[in-house]
Amino acid sequence: KKEAARAMEDLPTIDIGDGLLLPRKDEAAFDRVKKVRNAVTLLPRWDAYTMGHAPDGRERFVDPSIQKPVYTPIGRGLTGDGNPVVLVDGRVAAVWTFSIKDGAEVKPFDELGPKTRKKIDAELDRIAGLLSRSPS
Repeated sequence: KKEAARAMEDLPTIDIGDGLLLPRKDEAAFDRVKKVRNAVTLLPRWDAYTMGHAPDGRERFVDPSIQKPVYTPIGRGLTGDGNPVVLVDGRVAAVWTFSIKDGAEVKPFDELGPKTRKKIDAELDRIAGLLSRSPS
């Protein structure tokens, strides 16, 4: 941490909240970005997005109360490998599975609205189509 702090000392940054830093030169562009609403993304097991955060950094996209089903246990109460998840507006809203034999299963943590569920089902249909294609 000390080396990282020293490396950052000479870089002009701004704090955009929650300890997140942004290069000062990018502030105007960052302020122009419009928040995406109702975005649905299905991430597979071991996706770099879920795997790239230590447990104390996961709160940005996974509420601590639902980290257990999102990550497999690795011992001593620690959570490790990321399970397949549904992100809604960048936050984990559900875990999902899919197999050719059994189809798709989505386990939401809270109520998913009909529009959100329709988007999730469309993504699952796309995945099913990819997985059911026979190699040519």
